[in-house]
Amino acid sequence: MSGPMMGHRSKAASALQRRISNNLRRILLTEQEILLSTSSGTGLMEGAVRSCTAKRAAIFSVGAFGDKWYKIATGNGVPSDIFKSELGQPTTPEMVDAALSTGKNDPICITNNETSTSIQHPEEEIAEVLKKYPDVVWCMDAVSSAAGSRIETDKLGVDVLVTSTQKALALPPGMAVCTLSQKAYERTASVPNRGCYFDLRSIYDTIQKKDYQYTNTPCISIMYAMDLQLQRIMQEGVENRFARHEAMAEFVRSWADEYFSVFANRDHLSRTLTVISNTRDIDIAALNNSLIDRGMQLGNGYGDMKTKTFRIAHMGELTMEDMRSITSSIVDILKLKYARPLPSFPAPSGKEGGTPPPEHERNNRREQDTSRISQNLFIFDLFRIPATFVIVQTFNQARSFPDNPIFQDSISRKLLLFIAACILAGLVSSIRALYHLSHY
Repeated sequence: MSGPMMGHRSKAASALQRRISNNLRRILLTEQEILLSTSSGTGLMEGAVRSCTAKRAAIFSVGAFGDKWYKIATGNGVPSDIFKSELGQPTTPEMVDAALSTGKNDPICITNNETSTSIQHPEEEIAEVLKKYPDVVWCMDAVSSAAGSRIETDKLGVDVLVTSTQKALALPPGMAVCTLSQKAYERTASVPNRGCYFDLRSIYDTIQKKDYQYTNTPCISIMYAMDLQLQRIMQEGVENRFARHEAMAEFVRSWADEYFSVFANRDHLSRTLTVISNTRDIDIAALNNSLIDRGMQLGNGYGDMKTKTFRIAHMGELTMEDMRSITSSIVDILKLKYARPLPSFPAPSGKEGGTPPPEHERNNRREQDTSRISQNLFIFDLFRIPATFVIVQTFNQARSFPDNPIFQDSISRKLLLFIAACILAGLVSSIRALYHLSHY
């Protein structure tokens, strides 16, 4: 950035912060107010659970970041209950219903996209359950999914959606964002000890009274970057951005199935990151060192899964070409073999093995091989048609004339057997060709 720093109490700062909020609404699919915080997402997670808990918070955890939200709550003296799922499994609507049916809890806190396990919750099913509990405030940690996954904030009924700059927004860390519904705002009035810096009600009231200027000094430099990045996102198109993330996710999952296995429940997989089971017992640290030498990096497993899994992110400004690059590099470094039959590829620089070429080259190779197989099938068919006719006619004569001299002559019998063998060989070749076609 060049140029002087703008005063954070200036009209220019108001215009900047208002423009950021308006564009974030388009990405988060909401008409709610947007609050900005000079902090990580953790700060507004603290603000959400502390500002919206009048009785007890119900925190649903499917991994490390759900556990973190519970730690934040209890560390701030907020009465809380935690409901945990097995690693790799989502929070189910039934779990939410069972917890809220007691009437003890007034906000629920759910990690939308758990990066330690690559689980993304069934938001729509949970939203249906929450219709039964209109007084419950829904707080959602979408730090690693917002701007990468299509989250229908208003349609779902999410009251406080928290995200931050360093994930799918593809910005430097240091700024957090949250939505605030009218229901959540009204709830804050009944909470006496909301804190100070992350008091959502205070932040909301300040930007309303002072035209999008904040109580505490904001990080204007990151706001400059956010403003520019949001304009770039609008140029790409919000729906196009969601589609790009989905395509990258599908590519990485397919690759993981080819060489390893996807860790989490396949019905609830993240669109921004994939956790892959280390089924080959590879040295993940050594692999990462080799990848760093090539200008790329993956994540090792989180916490207790450090060596049992590894993680590939597909979010932000990453592209399909980036996904092809890192996956082909892993194949090359580890000298992996394909898990299922695929056409052979020429090895680079005379080396044995070789890395798979880009997807379009693989598709071209498949088309060429398919065409060759189809031509062979056609040739065999040209042979089998007259040969089959001769055999059938011969056997028809044999049934009519048992003493036919054809069957008394050894040469004729041998010729007949030869023709039959050729027909059988053609049939076997066709079956083999069809088998290879089915395994492409």
